[in-house]
Amino acid sequence: MKRIKARPFSKDTPFRKNIPVYFAASKEALSFARELAGETAVLLEDPDPSLLRKADGPVILLGNLSNNRCVKELYYQHLLFTDRTYPGPGGYELRTLLDPFATGFNILHIGYSDSEGLEKAAASFKQKQTKEGLPYLCEIRAAQYPFDPILAESLKEQICDPKDPTAYYTAPIDQKGFAAYFTGDEALRKEYNAAWPIILSQDNNEDLHLKLKTRVSAWRLMEMTGMLDDDLREEAENLFYRWVESREGLARIDEPVYLLPGYPRQNHGLLPAMGIRWLADFFLRYHPELERPRSWKEIADRVFSVYQDGSWKPICDGLCHGWSMSQPVMAEYGLYDEKHGYFASGGARKAAECAIAVVNNEGWMPSSGDSTLKRGFQGTLLAAAAEYYQDGRYLFVRNMAPFWRQGNLDWTSYLSRSFDIGLEPVLPEDHIGVRVIPMDPLIYHAWDAFPDRSELVVASTRPPEVPLEKCFDRLTYRSGFDTQDEYLLIDGLGGGSHSYDDAMSIVDYEKFGVDFVVAEDDLVNNETENHSMVTIIRNGECEKVPSFPALEEVRQEPDGSVYLSMILKNCSGTDWKREIYRIPEVGLVIQDTVTAQEKALYRITSRLRTPGRATLKGNNLLSRRTNGNGETVWFQTASAVSAPCRFSAVEKPLASAPPRSEKKQEPDRFSRIQNRYFFDQRYRLEEDEFCLTSYEQEMILDLQPGETVRFTNLLCPSKEPVSTKLFSRNGKIWATAGNREFSTPFAAYPFWQEMEKPAYSFPPASLTTRFDADVTCLKALNNGRIAVGLKSGQLFLRNPNGEWTEAAKTTGEVHDVLLSDGALFAAFGECGLARFDTNGNLLWQKEIQRVATVYPWWELHTPVPLTLRLVRYHGREVLAAGCGDDSLKFFDFDGTLLESFYYYIGVPDQIELFDINEDGVNEMVAGGGCLACRSNVRILNDRLETLYEFGSEGWTSHVTCLRCFSINGSPAVAMGVNHRNNLKLFQFENGKEICRINQAVAGAVTDAVYLPNAELLVGCTKGKAVLAYDLNGKQRWIQYCESGLIRLLERPEGVLAVSESGELTLFSAAGEILNRWNTGRPIQRVAETEKFLFFLCGQELWMLLL
Repeated sequence: MKRIKARPFSKDTPFRKNIPVYFAASKEALSFARELAGETAVLLEDPDPSLLRKADGPVILLGNLSNNRCVKELYYQHLLFTDRTYPGPGGYELRTLLDPFATGFNILHIGYSDSEGLEKAAASFKQKQTKEGLPYLCEIRAAQYPFDPILAESLKEQICDPKDPTAYYTAPIDQKGFAAYFTGDEALRKEYNAAWPIILSQDNNEDLHLKLKTRVSAWRLMEMTGMLDDDLREEAENLFYRWVESREGLARIDEPVYLLPGYPRQNHGLLPAMGIRWLADFFLRYHPELERPRSWKEIADRVFSVYQDGSWKPICDGLCHGWSMSQPVMAEYGLYDEKHGYFASGGARKAAECAIAVVNNEGWMPSSGDSTLKRGFQGTLLAAAAEYYQDGRYLFVRNMAPFWRQGNLDWTSYLSRSFDIGLEPVLPEDHIGVRVIPMDPLIYHAWDAFPDRSELVVASTRPPEVPLEKCFDRLTYRSGFDTQDEYLLIDGLGGGSHSYDDAMSIVDYEKFGVDFVVAEDDLVNNETENHSMVTIIRNGECEKVPSFPALEEVRQEPDGSVYLSMILKNCSGTDWKREIYRIPEVGLVIQDTVTAQEKALYRITSRLRTPGRATLKGNNLLSRRTNGNGETVWFQTASAVSAPCRFSAVEKPLASAPPRSEKKQEPDRFSRIQNRYFFDQRYRLEEDEFCLTSYEQEMILDLQPGETVRFTNLLCPSKEPVSTKLFSRNGKIWATAGNREFSTPFAAYPFWQEMEKPAYSFPPASLTTRFDADVTCLKALNNGRIAVGLKSGQLFLRNPNGEWTEAAKTTGEVHDVLLSDGALFAAFGECGLARFDTNGNLLWQKEIQRVATVYPWWELHTPVPLTLRLVRYHGREVLAAGCGDDSLKFFDFDGTLLESFYYYIGVPDQIELFDINEDGVNEMVAGGGCLACRSNVRILNDRLETLYEFGSEGWTSHVTCLRCFSINGSPAVAMGVNHRNNLKLFQFENGKEICRINQAVAGAVTDAVYLPNAELLVGCTKGKAVLAYDLNGKQRWIQYCESGLIRLLERPEGVLAVSESGELTLFSAAGEILNRWNTGRPIQRVAETEKFLFFLCGQELWMLLL
């Protein structure tokens, strides 16, 4: 197509003879408008907003969102943001909007928040006004912003580097534009304009559709208000036209998942659709000769069409993406749309009611799904609903969060606005007690609308199996809205986009200003076992968890007691019923009943996840926390079970928090926009308690149809430590808290104590040495040697004769080592790579440089080399390192970087070498292990060409193990994944990959071996299971161990399984237990030579003769 010319306009606003000038003023500004208008202008008091599109002359507006309907229209059109918050007390803004509706005339705005600001604005305007007209206006004197001002200050310190090839995606270009608009800061305006060459270089890059809306939003504001440099305007218009017509524009939303009637939408469609809608209107107004924008508008409107009838729920069920990405843009469209369908139909009100429900009493939205506390608050939707519906309840909940986190702090998907019209907050009394948020029929019927592909777009993991009227989206209980009050949140929907299988889980339980039970899952820790719920495994295999529980009963008594009953049917051959009883002033009693529908071996586990460290005494958990008032608060449980059970308290990372290695920084002026600061504010944990404790109660048992097991747990928060107990009396379960006893509605049953652990003998192993620092690397080298790397940077070698030498000393913890022809290579620290000679002398040392990616959230904090291998590269042997910046880096033996190969969205720390194509040369078999978007495994030849790519289990799956071997003369790769179909075996024959095994087993797969004589693949998991499958994918046997497994070793008798608790179990090829030992201490690492098994227990290295 022909190049588009930039739309014409005049930045000045001349007053011409016979052309009226309209002054449209709020009532309070009328006297100022009269003085400014003089005798020739047309003075209008708060006219209908149709004036903006029909005026036959310039329009001058005086007012803000609260008092001027024309300003309100521009606010809804995303062109002005003047309200009672911005520009704040005594602040004002004078702006020229350059012919925003293609009438041929400018609109000028005299904006203010209060009378003082009005006086200042009018005085400044009067000085600029002449009989001939007005110059271009861009005078911003803001006293307050709708976001934390520290955010704008931090942007001044960030650069947009044109040398960074990812800057078009990762640099804060649009944020600088937004900040320049709000602040009027000339330096920020110049930086935004100076960054446009970066934007112009972005054509057809990956995932630009997610940037479209934000980029258009910033450009639209800057262009419409004259803050975009004139020499960029034509380039910008042509860029956006090409963008919409590209694969990252209209093509990304012109598909059934985003256009089908009756099917809910997802953020990857909603975000670009809003940007495309704005651009459609722009080109239709200023370039009406162009035909394509009419199709843009029609398709973008279809994306939002399902939210014009009272529906409110996007596919994005994760609390972060749902509320910080999808809902805000749905609200933006709902206000931009001239019919305001999302609001007028009541959909936005339903969303706002759910928003109230999912904010706890400290004003936090719990972390659930792909979440981050920094983005996880629905302030903009609550503010928009408060303004539109004139409902102060929404404002009350928004104000529960301090101002600095009410809006979106990183402007990822929407621009923070206050919608402040002076409305008074109102306590949402209707949300005190039990509140059930009904399931949106749009979600419930999604499988009917799109039955063939619903799994691909994850409306839910499984279709509903109970009536709609029994379903619920969220269920809450509050005793009040004070921070001392009790708050409970239960999830009523499992699966969904950016969310996981957590139906009927407890997402948050809070009292006295402390969260005691949480979800805290995220991109990495998203498996079902990382939720506060019951998980059920049948015969060692996982099945899809039902998505829609049925709410059976809600009962609230005058004394404040509450009874809730819900059920999730068809859970891996069982029905799981969850009952919750609130004892006023004490806490909750939760009873989970699992009833078998089929005969099977079941592993049933109840989990409660609590922030910080907790102590388990018998079957009672105890933790101590501090609330925002500095008070010490205690959390105690008492537990009872109906069958033999293991009780444990497992320390885990706080899911979406920074890694533990990232120490707390000294406070500075930018602290409160850092992710760590949010966690410190919410959980108030000391550095050595910055973790999460999963309280787990596990049963492994055979059940017949109709047989049941029960878990009963008392949760008791208190200001003082109290004794807690569950006991039976008169056919009921009673609870004790301190010196008080309380009856529950639950029928008594015989209680079991914790199972005694079997007494196994210590393995016939000998202690080889004890180290003075934590061991971070244990590796078997060639010729029977063992390498040990320490956190202190020391590196030791053990020769086959049992002699130890300190081989080298690095400056950081050792991650991996290689020994080749007398050369010792070490990967260490945050980005270190070094080579030593046989005497430990340093030959060279490299600081690995990060190669930027467009997805830094899928990188580690540094380009740390985690895995080293000697590989073939363009016909010669070189050193390869799998690094934290999602790259495989190749080095010559003198340390010269030969190439950095981008391993798409994953840290390639899983690397094996095997001759897959049988050409006599080993290929690289690589997968993203510690962090990855998808569990793709790539097989690369020495020219880094991808020969095969396989194994993905979709979003948030990552590789947990890779093993290569030959099966009947053909190369094969076994791989483990963290969830879904997580045990896989691929065989390669005649240039094709054949999937032999593709099973969903209990827990992340940590190792696999192939037993050629039995023709079995044996895998082990974090879920304590050892399972064997034949080459047809049929399970041959399963055994459970005492704890999660970390390693399998092929032995003549079968396999030796090593568990993290220190258990070593020898299985025959038929699955019989031949022997068991226990070290009595946890095993962290294992290495195997031809003769010995070395295992690490703390700082002690033990050796077992094989």
